[in-house]
Amino acid sequence: MKTNVALLLIGTLLLISSCGNKKAAQITEESIPVIDLEYAFDHLSGDQVNFSEFAKDITYIPMETNEKSIFGGKHAPIYNITEKHIFAGDMMFRRDGRFVRQLGKKGQGPGEYLLALGMAVDEEREEFYVNDNFHREIFIYDFNNNFKKKVKGHPRGSAIKLLGNGKIMLFSDSYGFFDDYFEYKIIDTNTEEIVYTRTPFGLKETDPLGGLVWNYNHRMFYYESFKDTIYSLIDGEVSEPTYLINQGKYKCPEKKSSADTFNPENYIRIGQIVECDRFLFFSLRLHNNLYYAAYDKTNREVKLNEFSKFFNNDIDGGFLWLYKEASDGQEGFYYVFPYLAKERIEGLSSQNKKYDRTKNEKLRQFIDSLDEDNNEILYFFDLE
Repeated sequence: MKTNVALLLIGTLLLISSCGNKKAAQITEESIPVIDLEYAFDHLSGDQVNFSEFAKDITYIPMETNEKSIFGGKHAPIYNITEKHIFAGDMMFRRDGRFVRQLGKKGQGPGEYLLALGMAVDEEREEFYVNDNFHREIFIYDFNNNFKKKVKGHPRGSAIKLLGNGKIMLFSDSYGFFDDYFEYKIIDTNTEEIVYTRTPFGLKETDPLGGLVWNYNHRMFYYESFKDTIYSLIDGEVSEPTYLINQGKYKCPEKKSSADTFNPENYIRIGQIVECDRFLFFSLRLHNNLYYAAYDKTNREVKLNEFSKFFNNDIDGGFLWLYKEASDGQEGFYYVFPYLAKERIEGLSSQNKKYDRTKNEKLRQFIDSLDEDNNEILYFFDLE
């Protein structure tokens, strides 16, 4: 089986090099699909992606604002969305936005963390995880905010993602010029052991963005930036490849030229990947500009354009940002500050096309009712 997969990868890569800038849609059905970002950047699409192509509806949730729950301002917290709750940083809310309690204990005493770079929630075990990069430890609390234990982390570990059964993925925020470099580690908090370490495929002198992990349809996927390959994961460990990504001339070289000639803005940086039934969505940066891309699984075409021109909200005429995954990839969400919502809703209602006017009016009335100093509004996409 491994031999067959290797031959398939070699054949696909040869096909990429021989075809140059031809569309990935021309790759044969038997091969691993290729997401051709090079061709997409060379042929920016004038077509927009309608929200109705991947979402059935949008639901808006105002996060309760009171003296205990206020986190508003201009900096978004770390969000964790579960089936029953919304966690905004260390604050626990019900799915209707009602505040429950604050979790975690910040300070320098027993059971207290100092610097939270990553937070995660296991609703089945009712556990709240805080990655304290200052102490290089992961603190675990229950949903009643009782401190349970702490396990050893890593000085360069930042974000964390849960695998279930007490296992967590700890991601590296840098892995250039270090002896102990990695993309992620899997730690079993039950035994406090590191059970798996994923090291990057490449030279230590390289310094690209690390891998990206996301959930879709109750499965976990991983983008290996060095290999330009998307893998499915089983218990956090890399399994079979599912997509190849062709960046062509826009791929950041592993061995960089001198500082006088090397400009990182000339190469693609993939900042986010999310998935639904029809599309794989990407947020990208090139030439100091932000872009969105959508790989259509039905025809293997890639649409790509500047982020401000990419989406058309034909549901309610509201916001246009790419969603983040929620609830194991079965829904998407994003957030907006009330003051920004008030500033932009009029322009968005004019910019978007062919949306439900009744829904737009209800959205505008809802935004008008908010105080500018309220907590953020979360809006959820009911994904197709």
